[in-house]
Order: sequence, then structure tokens, then C-alpha cells
Amino acid sequence: MAQLRHSHQRPRKAPVAAPIVTIQPEVVLQTAQNELVFTVPPGIGDISWVYSKIIDIAKERPVSLMIENSPPPRSKPFVDLLPYVKNLGYAPPGIGSPHHEQRETDLAALPNGHYKLFVNEWLEQGIRIENIFPRQKTHYHYDLKISDQDKNLGSRMLDVWMKGHPKIGLYASNYHHGPMGFWDYPEWAELASGIRDIYPNVCFVCIGAEYDKKTKLLYNHMKITGFNVLSAVGTYNIGATLELIRRLDYFFAFPSGLGIMADVLNIPCTMWYWKGCTGNWGGCMDTFINSYADPENVASRKHINLFYNTVQESLDVFAEFGIRWIKNC
Repeated sequence: MAQLRHSHQRPRKAPVAAPIVTIQPEVVLQTAQNELVFTVPPGIGDISWVYSKIIDIAKERPVSLMIENSPPPRSKPFVDLLPYVKNLGYAPPGIGSPHHEQRETDLAALPNGHYKLFVNEWLEQGIRIENIFPRQKTHYHYDLKISDQDKNLGSRMLDVWMKGHPKIGLYASNYHHGPMGFWDYPEWAELASGIRDIYPNVCFVCIGAEYDKKTKLLYNHMKITGFNVLSAVGTYNIGATLELIRRLDYFFAFPSGLGIMADVLNIPCTMWYWKGCTGNWGGCMDTFINSYADPENVASRKHINLFYNTVQESLDVFAEFGIRWIKNC
């Protein structure tokens, strides 16, 4: 059973979600007269891809990001962590902007104004991210403005409470359902059991947002069935959550922003993707699957993307490529 949480240590709860507050259209227009304003997709991973292409530009001239308005509101706190850019918040309904569809565009040469900057479509075609806006350097790894308080939280939870234990993160779901749902929590628990067979002293951390219900179910199941497991589901803000991921030995993730950020943080990770295209999301994973991660991490199998498979097949891949990254445990 999990015995690592001390009774006097109370996790800091994430703030209660507030209604989406959008920026006023006139503020957007005024801001765009003096700087670059990019409307970006609502997902954390989507924003990270865009940011990786504009870091050098933002170091030289003012750049603001405005987040496409799509529920659940989840990305404004993440943009607050990005150095060099200003966070305008969520876009107002009906705010128009040109969409630069030319992937050869030199973003640094754009005049001040408001632009819509999405790279997903090209990634889904299998075009590597370094070949999207190729005149801009791709920063596969970049710094984040994580507060000392959140860094200390990660240190206490993982470096102190779990010292000497292999630290494995599990992110079992996001708010999507249907063909993107992948395993249910019993299969995730079976994966954890197979990892525990390799590392009997392993400690698991279930990580996710308040709406990640499958990850909550996974944590509850693992806790009552004797796993050494802690919960970081709906408990910490995005800065603290990313700091937890930074301190993991390995991360297993549903295909979403947290797994994509594991590569940014240079943390070994396995993610699973569905084959083909889905009507309700539009993503074509067959060509997307290896289009965005650091090519060195892809080649070394530090970042592993798999199509949905069985638990045993996933464990076999981990035994061949994953365990090399878990050291000093």
C-alpha cells in the first residue's frame, strides 16, 4: 500500500475552474498594431509546437499569444509559463484573422498584425516539425517559468517521499472519449503490475486534470489493490504538474499535451495513438505519430510512440527500450 504521503503534508489544490473570460476584440486590434499576435490552438501540446517555432522571434520583438476558445478552458495557465511571449488569454467569439497556410512562410518577416498559427494539419500529414516554417529554428526543449513554490512541491513529492524508488508516471486519459479512449483502467493497472514485476519497489504517480476521470478511477483501483501509488489528479496546477513530470524516471501517457511536454522536458515517455483518422477529432495518426518529437529522442527510443496494442506488447517494448532510462534505482 502507498505509505509515502506524510500526514502533515497537504497537497495544494488547484483553483476551482472559472468561466472562460475572453479578451475584448478592440484590445486584440490595438495590440496587433504594435506587435505580432498569434491565435494558437487550445491544447497544451498544440501551443508547445507553435512556441517551439517562435522562441527566437519572441526574443527579438514583442509577441503575444491568444488561445482559441474551446472547452474545457485549460491552456491559459500553461501560456503563463512560457518565457518571451505575452499571454492575451482566450480569443473572443468571431474574432477574425488570416490563416497563413504556407508552411514555407518566414514568420520573422511578418509585419505586426494578427495571425492564426496552427501546425497540426501539417504534422498530421507526416511533415516533420522542423520542416514547418523551416526558416525558424525548432526548439525541442525549452525553459519554463515554473515558480520556486511549484518546484519545491515536485521535489518534496518525488525526490524526498520517493527517494530510492523508481518513479513512474501514469496519465490514463483526457476528456475525449470514443475511438480515442484506449484502455480502461483495468488494462492500465495490468501495465502497472507488469512494471512492478520488473521493479518491485516502484512508486507510481497518477497524473492528470480534474476532468481526467479514467485516471482517477485508475488511482482508486491501484490504491485499493495494493500498489505503491500517489495521486496528482486534479490536485496541482500545470506548473507543479510539469515539475512532477520533470522528476519522473519514466512516463506512460494517453496521447495528449502532458506526454508531448514530457519530450520537451526530455523525460523518457511512451504514448499510444489510434490508427487512422477520427471524424470527431480529425486527427490522422498514421502519419502524425513521429512528426513532432526531438529526432534524437525518437531514434534512441527515449520518446516512444506506439499504436494502440495489448498490455503485453507494450510491456515487451518497455523491457526492450524503456528500462535503459531508469537508473540508480
